[in-house]
Amino acid sequence: MVIFTLVPDMVLNQGMTQILIVLLTIYAVIAVLAFVLSLYASQTFTRPIRQISDAMTSFDGNDFTHTIQIHTDTELDKIGHAYNEMLKNIEEFQNEVKNQQKELRISEMNTLISQINPHFLYNTLDTIYMLARINGEGEDDEDDTGTVKVSASVTEQRT
Repeated sequence: MVIFTLVPDMVLNQGMTQILIVLLTIYAVIAVLAFVLSLYASQTFTRPIRQISDAMTSFDGNDFTHTIQIHTDTELDKIGHAYNEMLKNIEEFQNEVKNQQKELRISEMNTLISQINPHFLYNTLDTIYMLARINGEGEDDEDDTGTVKVSASVTEQRT
């Protein structure tokens, strides 16, 4: 023989409501903790990347003092170190190019000076010779005029 009893829904659901409230509270706490932890983790991982990115975008090509100091014990440390080395190399190459350009300008100037000096000397001696010839000075000046003529021709041959 089997006996059946009817239990009201209110009695059955009375414990379920409390369990449901506890479970929803636990789920809400877990969701909030997961959100906070994911924010912290994303900030921790993206902060060094943002530092590298900001340093690279702010580099104007003139100020080489903006080095990056990252200590994450990850590959980002290597990237930061490589960026710092790159800045140092760029600065060295830029200084080397400036020095080479300066030396080039000096050598060009010296070349021009060495080309101008013989021409100036030749033109001066030639002018003296022509003035002496025009003035038609006496025979005593003939020796001086010959000297100027020889000097002018020697200078002309050098150029």
